[in-house]
Amino acid sequence: MREPKRLIEKIKSVMSPNLRYPAWKTVRPISDDPFTGLCYTASEALYHLWGKDNGFVPYSIEVHVCVPGRGEALVSHWYLSNGRVVIDATASQFPDPVDYRYGERCGFMTRTPSKRTREVMRRLEVKL
Repeated sequence: MREPKRLIEKIKSVMSPNLRYPAWKTVRPISDDPFTGLCYTASEALYHLWGKDNGFVPYSIEVHVCVPGRGEALVSHWYLSNGRVVIDATASQFPDPVDYRYGERCGFMTRTPSKRTREVMRRLEVKL
């Protein structure tokens, strides 16, 4: 198994703010990282393009973010793991490392790639 560093970079190269989950539009990022709020879409794309065939599954963990006028809030952060190795395509958005020990295995909201993930795949010119 090779870590998918090149694939992650390709996925990140086609990501844009309009691919964020709608709730993220009201959240002030904890950093200026352009991938804040894109973890679900990036992880789902990585899963369908690489993770599923390599024994990786989705995980989610609650992390703190700043919400204007409300202070800190907990939101879900998504990544992939095989139980031993963590692949977090958008880890760069956090100033401090995430403690993945508290993450929980979960499923994506859809069995097939979501609309936003299909758009990432279209931008990558992957046949669906």
